Amino acid sequence: MTLMTSLQRNILAFALIIIFSIMIYVLWLWIKKERKHAIETKFIVLDNIITYKKMKELIQYKIHQKGENTFFSLMMVTIDHFDQILDYTDSNATTEYIQRVGKLLEMVLPLGSKMAQTDERETFIIYMPEIYEHDDFLDIANQFKMMAERRIELDQGVHIEKSASLALIAFPEHDETLYGLIQGLQSTIYHVKKRGGGHIQFYSADMLEEKNNYEAYQKLKKAIKDQSIEMLFKPVFSKKTLHMSGVEIDLTWHKENEKEHYREFMPKLESSNDSYWFGLWMLEKALSSHISMIGLNQRQSYELIMPVGVRQFENEMISHDIIHVLDKYELETSQMVLKIVNPMQVNQEIQFIKTLIELQSYGIRLALDINRIDDHLYYLLNEYKIDMIFIDQELLTKKHDKSVEVEELLNYAIANQMDMIATEINNKDQVYKLDDHFNMIQGPFCSVPLNKDQLLDHLNMKLDIES
Repeated sequence: MTLMTSLQRNILAFALIIIFSIMIYVLWLWIKKERKHAIETKFIVLDNIITYKKMKELIQYKIHQKGENTFFSLMMVTIDHFDQILDYTDSNATTEYIQRVGKLLEMVLPLGSKMAQTDERETFIIYMPEIYEHDDFLDIANQFKMMAERRIELDQGVHIEKSASLALIAFPEHDETLYGLIQGLQSTIYHVKKRGGGHIQFYSADMLEEKNNYEAYQKLKKAIKDQSIEMLFKPVFSKKTLHMSGVEIDLTWHKENEKEHYREFMPKLESSNDSYWFGLWMLEKALSSHISMIGLNQRQSYELIMPVGVRQFENEMISHDIIHVLDKYELETSQMVLKIVNPMQVNQEIQFIKTLIELQSYGIRLALDINRIDDHLYYLLNEYKIDMIFIDQELLTKKHDKSVEVEELLNYAIANQMDMIATEINNKDQVYKLDDHFNMIQGPFCSVPLNKDQLLDHLNMKLDIES
């Protein structure tokens, strides 16, 4: 038997090491290939509807693939003013509504696309494994928008119809990270919301420059979701019938150590560019929680008085958006009164006047609070064609005690057929002292500000001014 030399043994050992190394490397390549195939298969066989966690894993996986054949598109769809559904239905109904919306959206998913509901119940994110030309992507988005905005009848018999806002973004054209893509979609949604919602918007890099405003938007949205912002109704009574003839809307924002009324926090909304969408939210919330009461009031015409800031009127879409909301809730435009709370702070006066004329052409009326009587007041009354004025009763004593300025104001209002409301009425004696031209009154004697449930009890209440 021939024994191997030491050299032969070393050569054999080295050869075996090389062979095993090659085998291990080939096995590692095979395992890597199979793992990649398994991951691809896992995402391919996923259902059309997946969890938000799985959606982020899918997007992250596609980003890591890289290469010139790696591209995809994302869409975010959110239901506008979703919180207001709870004003006229319960949590089970809202769950049913969102499930119905999800099924409608699933019907128009392109081949290979996936959809997930985000941490916000009313928001969906959609992954599409292709990149589209601008017009093609817009066509697809319009299909989703039409589905999201369909009128839905729930099992309870309640009908819900909401507008939807959509954001569109593409990888790698717009961003190359998961965080950047998600943040881009959220910033784009905010851009749509601050213009009133109900639109489709492509992402652009300059939207991220509004980060500070976006944080303010998130605080507002959280306050709405947590019901920290409470809507109150200040009843207005007819001086003739002594029954309630309408309400003025007010909001109270309950914070940790304080509370702010709408007039106090409205300037912050204007500085952060949130006044437009918030104003529409306030209008729709007032109608969604109040429209049944308006229908119950059969004694006389009923008016809804809404406080508004001038920045809202500088948006050329305000007339269209307000009329759309009024039509949806079947409120006559003659029942809508917009009270301008900061009339001296107009920046774009041409657009402002144009919007006022357009709103009044639909039958919507404009109102002002009278805090002081001077030349500026008459300019506002004349230039803005004001239809209604609110005057503190302190200015409205017996006729022979009135100042000349007040007499002139009342004569001007009568000559221009303005409705006059006496405010801060504290007792019946102040009602007796009012001129006959005052057809409406408001104040503690009539009622304190009420919430939705309290207001219902006041519909048939009659003021007692008998001696």
